Amino acid sequence: MDKHTTPPRPAPRDPWHVWLTHDPATSPGPWWRAWLLTAAFGASVAALFTVLSFAAFARTAAVWGDAGIWLRVYGKNLVISVTVVVVIHLLFDAGRRWLAAPQRLQDWRAWQRVAYFAGLPAWGVLLGWPLGATLAGDDVLAWLGT
Repeated sequence: MDKHTTPPRPAPRDPWHVWLTHDPATSPGPWWRAWLLTAAFGASVAALFTVLSFAAFARTAAVWGDAGIWLRVYGKNLVISVTVVVVIHLLFDAGRRWLAAPQRLQDWRAWQRVAYFAGLPAWGVLLGWPLGATLAGDDVLAWLGT
């Protein structure tokens, strides 16, 4: 390669594709990139839930305009969302190691893949939400009525 030719760069969506497919064998970058994208996804989900929280519960213009309330609500949602996505990420890491190695996935029937790829995130939410809510300072047992 001559000095005036720049090497090809991966398309910007490549890291997201690797993250979405959860296949580190095709990763164009370092191992920590998947964790960074997981955290970024959690932060995006927290932003969405913050806006939904204000749309559902903010009754006055003063509440909508209070940056302190926005930061407090976003902070709680951030802790919960990042906790949930980290649990999901860990479940997929464990699943890929012990249950669904890429070569084994090819032999699975469609319903098995659907159960796996829908079931792990569902379990991640069921496990991660109470943990995240507790870390955010909420009394989960009171929410559940016990």
